[in-house]
Amino acid sequence: MKVVHLLGIFAMISVGKASLLIPDRFNTTSDEMDRTNEPVPQSAGGPVWKDTEHGKVLSRRKRFIVFPEGSSFSVAVCMTIGLYGNPNYQFVSWALNWGIAYNLPNQTLSFQKEMTEPKPMVQRRFRRDLYQKLEVIMDSMGYDGRDCILRALCESSQYFGGKGQNMIAEMLRTLFSYPKQKVLSFEHADHRLYDEAHRKGRNMAPCQSLYGSCQFSLLELALGKYSTPYGFM
Repeated sequence: MKVVHLLGIFAMISVGKASLLIPDRFNTTSDEMDRTNEPVPQSAGGPVWKDTEHGKVLSRRKRFIVFPEGSSFSVAVCMTIGLYGNPNYQFVSWALNWGIAYNLPNQTLSFQKEMTEPKPMVQRRFRRDLYQKLEVIMDSMGYDGRDCILRALCESSQYFGGKGQNMIAEMLRTLFSYPKQKVLSFEHADHRLYDEAHRKGRNMAPCQSLYGSCQFSLLELALGKYSTPYGFM
């Protein structure tokens, strides 16, 4: 019996005509910006360059993309176990698919408000949204989704000290890393649970025993540890 483990990750962005959000103009498309070609004063902010050939001082301000209503970003993770029979060489596969879709920002005012919040707080909120979606998926499959996410957060700092060794490892390190800054008192209660799990991992706590309700490691699953015969969950 031969087992083949395959992991596929697919990402798709569905958008209409995006707009540029800049400080002086509410919504301006890139085509409109090119047509107007207005000079930008240095006080508008952003890096400034001097064109020595033409003697002009140029300034480029920050621009933020605001997508049309209904735009989305979708990610699908497909994991497949393939079995080759012996002596009958028929192929049987078992697949596990996870898909998540995010609505892209389309409200200019709320987008500006998020930029004024502390970066760690925004990162924690975005991670909480992702973790809760993953928890629902695993709960529907009969696993303890909350404990599996907490275990992954605990293990991530022990598995990935620095950058990941490959693309999958780097993606996992990014998804299951957590800001080191202190969680503020008015933030969502789940932020403290996720923060505590990640801090325990940095202190080399036994993650598997702390979160025993989860019978497998999400990180090891994605990295292929369970791809050997009789080793899958």
